[in-house]
Amino acid sequence: MSMDDDLPTDDVPVIEADLGDGVPEELDEYGRKVWLSETPAMMRAGRLKATDRTGWMRYCQLVGSYWEAEVIMGDGGRYQDVPTTHQHVKGQLTTMKRIHPAAAHQYKILPELRQLEDRFARSPLARANLVMKGLGGSGAGDLFNSENDGGGAAEAGRPTSPAAFN
Repeated sequence: MSMDDDLPTDDVPVIEADLGDGVPEELDEYGRKVWLSETPAMMRAGRLKATDRTGWMRYCQLVGSYWEAEVIMGDGGRYQDVPTTHQHVKGQLTTMKRIHPAAAHQYKILPELRQLEDRFARSPLARANLVMKGLGGSGAGDLFNSENDGGGAAEAGRPTSPAAFN
């Protein structure tokens, strides 16, 4: 296998996304908000590479979907009253508690979201493991010092802007 095997050919189309403001157009409103708020820090910390784009987009979309479900549920909570066909008192509607569909959606996406959090070191345990292994972190400052976000991106030749990541 040669290096030429990795180059695009006529039978494999090259897909170039029009990123405009640096946010992939494939993301919905909430996914875009997550991308805009999280990608710059992840780039500065050196935790994203060009090959992570699809996985990072999926992570942003899932986090956005989780928070969209929170907005949909609003103050009503995770359960809602739904009417039943049974009447305890004739002519009086009875209800029962059911899980809100938005909460059910959150529970459904949590396993994949947790996997991606671990992959991108978005959980405290995953970040601690990075620091302990010395991969992409700069010691305890990476976790607790807001001025030190992992550092070394410029020195390591890593992209320094979300647009460069794409």
